[in-house]
Amino acid sequence: MSQPIKFSVIIPARDAARTLPACLEALADQTLPEAVERIVVDDGSKDDTASVAGRYGAIRFSISPA
Repeated sequence: MSQPIKFSVIIPARDAARTLPACLEALADQTLPEAVERIVVDDGSKDDTASVAGRYGAIRFSISPA
């Protein structure tokens, strides 16, 4: 059984397909004993931000800018 989530990291993103991998890789490289949940909040991206987040196993939320 997997560890329960101890904390969440929320990453706001808009058109971040180019920079998001470095952020998510840095989180994956952390040596924390606790389980970390990665949440990407996509604010109307026109690029592949959502698919990049998905490839790294992040939870994705898409919102439409007002």
